[in-house]
This record gives sequence, structure tokens and C-alpha cells, in this order.
Amino acid sequence: MFYPINIIITIDSIAALSSGQLEDNLFMMDTSLNSVNQGSNNLSTHCYQGQIINWIIYAIDVQTPVFIKEISLIEQENSLENSILKASSSSDDIPIPSKYLKQYYWSGYIPFNLKGEYKYKLIIQIEDGKNGELTINTPSLNIQSIYGDEQ
Repeated sequence: MFYPINIIITIDSIAALSSGQLEDNLFMMDTSLNSVNQGSNNLSTHCYQGQIINWIIYAIDVQTPVFIKEISLIEQENSLENSILKASSSSDDIPIPSKYLKQYYWSGYIPFNLKGEYKYKLIIQIEDGKNGELTINTPSLNIQSIYGDEQ
């Protein structure tokens, strides 16, 4: 059994809104021992099939609300909300199926049929309005088989 991995997203929301991009304004860290690019927007999270992943977002500027709007795999155009992760607004892990809820916290598990590196698209909503919706495609999940190299 593996411990859950927490991916902490910190955003400089004022700089992101001013520049219109998340690059250089988004910092990601996780609790996995073998992840690479900690503290950057290129985080590659080392994880295993069946492992729980939690995404948590914080703004540097506490007066500007930020939310996770969507997380989706890039390679397979397969939404993590539908296939891997369910959005949850609290730590009680109750799935919330709506994409329209404002989320500080997303949680779910890695399916047993995935292995390898999967880049994902992260859509962040800063405040309300269309200019506050920003996307980044650089983070990834580096999924390892729980059976070693057999599969």
C-alpha cells in the first residue's frame, strides 16, 4: 500500500493575471520522494498505479481567490475528472461530479491500466471572468507499475 501524494500548487495570482500566463508564476511541489523539477511548473510526480493523488492550490496574494477548474491528460485527451480523479471540495474525499464548482482541492487515484509519463493540462481560475482562466501543459505524472517491469 502506498501513501497518498499531495501536489501543492502555489500561484502568484497578480503576476499571472498581469502577464496572462502561468509560466514563471506557478510553483508545484509534491510529497513523492523521486519526483523531479520540484518548485517549478514542470513538476514530474513519481507515483504508482492505484496511488491516491491530491492537488491543493494556494495563492501568494490571499485577497485573490484561485481555483482548480480542470485537470486532464494531454496524451490521451482523457479527462482526469472522469477517468482518474474526482473533484472534491474538502478532505473527506466525497466525489463532486460538477466541473462548475470552484475547487481548492482535487483528489483521486491512478488507474491500474496506466504506466509511463503522462503530461496533464491544468486549468486555473483566478477570480471570476474569462481573463482569469489560465492553462499550463507542463506538469506530468510519472506512473510506475506496482508489479515492477513485468507489465
